[in-house]
Amino acid sequence: MMLERAPVVNVLENGKRRRRVSRNKRVVKKQQQKKMTMMHHHPNVNRKKHKYDPFASAKKKAQQHAQEKAEAVAKKQEYYKEQEDKTKQRRKRYKSLSSRTKKGQPIMKNVIDDMLDKLKKEKSGT
Repeated sequence: MMLERAPVVNVLENGKRRRRVSRNKRVVKKQQQKKMTMMHHHPNVNRKKHKYDPFASAKKKAQQHAQEKAEAVAKKQEYYKEQEDKTKQRRKRYKSLSSRTKKGQPIMKNVIDDMLDKLKKEKSGT
């Protein structure tokens, strides 16, 4: 702790005395006040205080918008993939059902397999 100087006394024009505290004493007093306030505060007083961000709400809104957009893109890709799978299955089914013998008759093996698949799907669906 610094040494304290004695207060300086000045005489005013009207004869009254004015007590003037030296600068060192004021500094010491402020330091003591600071120590007292730090004792009563939370132990993490030394943390930096975060400055106010005027764009915080805009950033939050933009981040939310980007997240929604990414979700929409993922959903759209999933939809297109499902559609592509369905079209592949339809083409495969069409090809097997439209296959014919030399005389133009449908191949019954494929027709019966298709009927069995339909029945299995119906049974598992319910």
